[in-house]
Amino acid sequence: MKRSYDGQEKWKQHVESYRNGSLTKKNYCKVHKIGYHAFSYWLNKFRANTNLIPIRLKTPTEVEPTVLCTLEFKQGVFLKVHDLKTLGVILGMLGSHAV
Repeated sequence: MKRSYDGQEKWKQHVESYRNGSLTKKNYCKVHKIGYHAFSYWLNKFRANTNLIPIRLKTPTEVEPTVLCTLEFKQGVFLKVHDLKTLGVILGMLGSHAV
C-alpha cells in the first residue's frame, strides 16, 4: 500500500512542477526522464480529481436587468434606470423641469 501512495505523490509533484513551469509536456518528460504516456495518464488523472463543480454562466444578453424606473422624454425617447443612486442623480438634475 505504501508503495502505491509514494508513486502517486511522485507523480503529483511532477504534475505540479509541470503546471508551474514553462516546458511543453514532451520537453518536461525528457528533462525529468519520465515516460510521456505515463505522465499524460497522471496529468489527466489529477485534472479529473479537482473538486470543482461545473457551472453554466449566463451571458450578459441572457441576464435581464431590473428596471426601477423608466423615464419617457419627447419624441419617444425612453431612459431605463437600474439603480437608486443613478435615479437620484437624474431626478436632481431634472429638478423643477420634471412634469
